[in-house]
Amino acid sequence: MSWRVVELLTLGLVTLPTLGLAEARLSWEIGQHDVLAEEARQLIDADALPDSQDIVRLLDRRRITIDEGRVTEQVDLIFYYPTADSLHGNGADSVYWDTTGEHLRILESVVLARDGQRYPFDPETAEVLDTDSFDVFTDTSNVVMQLPHLEAGSLSVLSYERELLDPENFAFSYWIQDGIRTEQRTVQVSWTDRVPRWHLPESAMQCEATSRQLTCSAEQLPRAALDPDVSYPDALPQLYIGIAKSWDDIVGEVWALVEPAMAAGPELEAAIAQVNAADDPLRAAHDLAARGVRYVSFSRGEHSHRPHPVEQTLAKRYGDCKDKSALLLALLRASGIRAYPALVATERSNTDGLVVPSRGYFDHMVVCGQFGDRERCIDPTDPYTSAAVTSGAIQGRVKLNLVPGAVPSTVPAEQYRWRFSVDAELAFQADGSQAEVARRTYEGNLAGRYRSTLGPRNDKDRQTWLSEQYQAVVSSQVEPEFTVAMLDDIDRPLELESRVRWGTLANPKGPLDYADATSWLRDFISNQRVENEHYPVSFPGVQAEATYRVVLNGVWALKSTGAEVAFESEFGEFQRSYRSEDGAVLITTRLALPRRQLAVADFARFNRFLNLMYDETSIRLWGTPID
Repeated sequence: MSWRVVELLTLGLVTLPTLGLAEARLSWEIGQHDVLAEEARQLIDADALPDSQDIVRLLDRRRITIDEGRVTEQVDLIFYYPTADSLHGNGADSVYWDTTGEHLRILESVVLARDGQRYPFDPETAEVLDTDSFDVFTDTSNVVMQLPHLEAGSLSVLSYERELLDPENFAFSYWIQDGIRTEQRTVQVSWTDRVPRWHLPESAMQCEATSRQLTCSAEQLPRAALDPDVSYPDALPQLYIGIAKSWDDIVGEVWALVEPAMAAGPELEAAIAQVNAADDPLRAAHDLAARGVRYVSFSRGEHSHRPHPVEQTLAKRYGDCKDKSALLLALLRASGIRAYPALVATERSNTDGLVVPSRGYFDHMVVCGQFGDRERCIDPTDPYTSAAVTSGAIQGRVKLNLVPGAVPSTVPAEQYRWRFSVDAELAFQADGSQAEVARRTYEGNLAGRYRSTLGPRNDKDRQTWLSEQYQAVVSSQVEPEFTVAMLDDIDRPLELESRVRWGTLANPKGPLDYADATSWLRDFISNQRVENEHYPVSFPGVQAEATYRVVLNGVWALKSTGAEVAFESEFGEFQRSYRSEDGAVLITTRLALPRRQLAVADFARFNRFLNLMYDETSIRLWGTPID
C-alpha cells in the first residue's frame, strides 16, 4: 500500500466504535468547498510550489468542533505531484471511516492542472471497501477515489467532514510526521462547555490553548524515517485529543457491556457442566472458546464493543474476540478460576503514550488472570496456541484490565518466545551414502505458528509445504518424507520428522573429511538479524538446541572433530560440543538469547553476535578408513 493512501488512514480520526446507533452514511457534496480549491489555485499562480521529486503534502488542516450534542471533524488536504514518478502508486484519495458511528461527507475532490484547469472527481466511480481486520473489533470502511487527469505538476484537493453519531465518546489521533513531506500542518479544536483532554509529546508541532480553543501547527516537516520492524504508534509522536474521562470510567463503560453478555442459559449451563467435568477446566474452557467456536468478525452496530450473548455464541458456534472472550470468561468463573477481560492495543508496546484515558487505543479483547503462579493472558482467537502460553501476537502489547483501579500495563511476555529443538541421526552407509532422520520439536508460540500453517492444509498440501521448506533451508537436491505428530494436541509440543537418503558423500576407501551445518539453527539465526536503522527493536527471545548423531557404521574411525565452543555476550550464550560414543559422534549445539529491548546502539553488536553463532553452526569431522 502506498504512503499516499496510508497517510489518510494514519492521520485520520480514531473514532471509538459506538453503541446502538443507526448505520452511518456516506454522502457526496462535491463543489461545496471552493475555498480550498481556491487556496490550491493561488499556490499555482504565485509559483509557490516546492522543489521536489517526490509527492508533497502542501496542506493538512484538521478542524474539530465540539458543541453540545455534536462533534465534527473537517479535513482539508492539498497534495502536489511534481514528477511523473510521484504519480505512480499515489493517484487515489482514500478516506477511512467508522461506518457505524460516523456520517462521512465528501465536500470536495478535484485535480488542478498547472494551467489552472479543474478536473472534479465523479462519485459514480468511487469504491467503498470493507477494511475490517481479523482478530480486532473494528467496523471501518474505506472510500477510494481514483483521481482523474493526474499528470506531472498537478495538485489534488480533498475536503471531507466526519460527524460523530455518538458525541459522548470521541478520540482523535494525529501523527506529527509520516512518510510524506508536509509543508503546513494544523490541528484546531474548538469547544463550548465540554473541555476535551489532549496530549502532545515533544515534537516539531507547537500548541497554544485558550479557554475555548486549541491550535497546534507545524511547517516544513520532512518525511519520517522508516524501518522494516517498528510499531509506529510507539515510535512516532502523536497529538491525541479525547473526552475528559478517567481510566476507571473506561473500565466501567466496557465492563458494563461485557457482563450482561455472560448471562446464564441452557447453552452456557451445558458448557459449564462439560468444562467442570474435565480433568483440567482451564484447558477445557480454552478448547471450547478457542477451537470449538470459529472466529467471525461480527462487530456491526451496537456490537462494536458489546459482545453478543454467550448463549448466542454457543448456539451459532462463531464470534469475534469479544464474543469468544466473554464465553471463556464465563466458563472460567463458573469453574472457580479468577479471571478478567482485558482490552489490548495490538499496535502498541509502550504505555507512555496513553496519557489521555480512552478506549480508542484498543482494538482487541482477551482474558487475563492469575493462572498458576503468575499473570497470563489467553487469546481465544488463537486456536493453535496452548492456554499454558500467551499468544505471541499479544505478548508485550499494551493492555487495560477491566478491573477497578486498572491503568494501562503490558501483556506479560515470555523470556524465550521461540523454543525448538532438533534431533537428527545421520548414518553413513557402506557405499559412502547417508541416511538422515531428523525430528524437529517446536514448543509454545513456535508450535502455534506451525500449527496455524499446517493445520488448515490437507495431507498432500502439508507434505508439499514441508518439502519446500526443507529444500529452502537444507538442500534442494532431495525429496524428504515427513511425519507430523501432535498437530491437533495444542497442549503438547509439535513434532515434524523428516527422512531422506543422500547420495555418496564420501569415498569409503579414503579418509573422511565431513562438513555439515545445523541447518535449522542456522536458518533461524539468520532470520533474527536486525535490519532497522532508526528505531529500537523488541527482540522476542530464542532458545534452541540441535543434537546431531553422526553414525560412522564401521566405515571410518574418528580421527578428530571441529572445535568445541562456549561463548557468552550481553545478548546470550552459545555452546557447541562433540562426544564420541559407540561408533558415532554426538554433536550438540545450544543457544539462548533472552527477550530484550534492543536500542539502535545495540544493533551492530547484536548482528555481529548472530554472525558469530551462524559461522559456528558448521560441523566438521575427520576420520580414517577402518579397512
